[in-house]
Amino acid sequence: MMNTMIFLVLTSDKVYNDTLQLEALSLTRERHTYTDTLRFINGPVPRKGEIVDSLQSDKPLSRLRFGETLYVVGHGAKDSLTLSELDPKQLLNHLLASGLKPFLKNLDIVLVSCHAGNKENNLERSFAETFYDLLLDTIPEIEVHHREKEGSLPSVKAPKHIIGFREYDGKAVGIKSIHYETYAKEKKSNTLDTWLPKHTNLLREDDFQIIGSKLI
Repeated sequence: MMNTMIFLVLTSDKVYNDTLQLEALSLTRERHTYTDTLRFINGPVPRKGEIVDSLQSDKPLSRLRFGETLYVVGHGAKDSLTLSELDPKQLLNHLLASGLKPFLKNLDIVLVSCHAGNKENNLERSFAETFYDLLLDTIPEIEVHHREKEGSLPSVKAPKHIIGFREYDGKAVGIKSIHYETYAKEKKSNTLDTWLPKHTNLLREDDFQIIGSKLI
């Protein structure tokens, strides 16, 4: 049975961490409202994926197998190439320390972090691109060439802008930067369920940067 893991990368900010926990939970439920998610934050929740983090001592990412998907949930900002205060190298080391095996064939990594796939022009490198290059550096060069021909290299997918989740079915939506401050305030209130549909759109394939041999 194929497995999906959601790896939660916490920050030093409790408010952001509360938000990240809600986003991680939204990835595990087929249908939910924001209010439902608040109820489940400290209790059991129907899951289609396993939420793990680096505080677990059993190296949870070592349970991933080839062809499976890893969602990395963290906080991102347009003016900072970081995910939950980690640069691409630090994030990779964080995942490796938690048991990630980069050589797994057809491993899909989704960076659920605002702006992780964003770059202002072709001369720049996005967070996702730098992370992917570092990921491949952990695989022997001869193996990379073989896997490239085979079409089994890992892939990385990341949103180009602010990402959120639609309240009634958990699908990913995009939020324009001009609405970000209001969005952050709404997340602390009980009105987000009515605010989101008016200010978000379902994400399309071109709203993501996709790097690697397999499209997720």
